[in-house]
Amino acid sequence: MVRAILLSILRAPYYPPASQKGLWGGEGVVSGYYTTKRRKHKIKRKWHPNVQTMKLFSDILDQTLRVPTTMSALKQIERAGSLDNYILRTPDKQLNSEFAFDLRKKILSRVIYLKKRDIRKYQKAMDNLQRKRDAYQFNLTLAIEEEPTKAFKEQKLQIREIKNEMNEIKKNIGICEWEILDAKRRSVTEKEKYLRKKAQKFWMEKARKKQLKQAAHARAVARAQESLEDEDEESAEPERKGVWNWIKSIFSRK
Repeated sequence: MVRAILLSILRAPYYPPASQKGLWGGEGVVSGYYTTKRRKHKIKRKWHPNVQTMKLFSDILDQTLRVPTTMSALKQIERAGSLDNYILRTPDKQLNSEFAFDLRKKILSRVIYLKKRDIRKYQKAMDNLQRKRDAYQFNLTLAIEEEPTKAFKEQKLQIREIKNEMNEIKKNIGICEWEILDAKRRSVTEKEKYLRKKAQKFWMEKARKKQLKQAAHARAVARAQESLEDEDEESAEPERKGVWNWIKSIFSRK
């Protein structure tokens, strides 16, 4: 086997879309080079993290979650003590995942709910929380106030108004949701129309070139056949002349 030496120069990690659906713990796809020991050739290579779906339990949500995680994320969860601690204490840059942000939002909303129902779980959750600003990022209170903030209330009202307007429009028009979605899918923008026309022109030109090539090939074949026929006729003429000369010589002897 050829032993490889990893170069010290590596590029910044790339976070693919799959990293947004799990907990990668800051890991990403790293691209770099490695050199062979014998001939010292530089060869490109990519190092992918080892992602596995794990069952993780959340104390605050009181449910198990199937999450694609890496080994570094599992180590960080072990250091934090639990999944809730890891989600609530780690900064946003280190999490770098939409799944983690949504989970944090659910946990914080559950904390507000537990204040009125279960005091023990609420106190445990409050001990795990590190800062107050994490809750305000999602327009939620950190169970300090009895009700959500004004901004959160306003957002809820706006969403309700929009939903009511949409329902009224649907009732007036008499179109189901799936029909609206189907119409949106079938709608074609001007750019797509332009691209379709461009593609049609391209394929038309390609077909025309193919026809021209076929016609040129047919002409070349016809010319070759004509030239062969001419050569056959020329070769037959001297043979005929020789036969007539032989007949004349016989009659002249008599």
